Amino acid sequence: MTDVMMSLGGFKFGIATAAYEEMSKQHSWRWAQQDRVGRKPAQQAIGPDASTLSIKGRVFPHWNGGLSQMIDLKALGDEMKPLLMVDGTGRIWGKWVITKMAETQKHLNELGQPRRQDFTLDLKEYGPDA
Repeated sequence: MTDVMMSLGGFKFGIATAAYEEMSKQHSWRWAQQDRVGRKPAQQAIGPDASTLSIKGRVFPHWNGGLSQMIDLKALGDEMKPLLMVDGTGRIWGKWVITKMAETQKHLNELGQPRRQDFTLDLKEYGPDA
């Protein structure tokens, strides 16, 4: 995948288009509390929780890629489907779902079009199907 940092479904993040500058991962594990008489409760491991990712980046739509990139990314979220994620080295990250997208438009031109769009995309691991 030439010049692609990451692909999420059909959307490709890259330096020349929607580049992300920061990725935060979060992992957690689920524990169920078991109450006990006369003692503190015990904790029983019930399994890993779905991992989450937060991707922060920026688009310069008039430089490369055009104004539709944020529209396309939102449309991908609107589909509400699990999406295969593959990084630029070819590593398959599995399926992920978009849970939240935030966009800030900056440096607007005389037509109200942004010269810069900052975005945050929150994703949650879909998990394997049976």
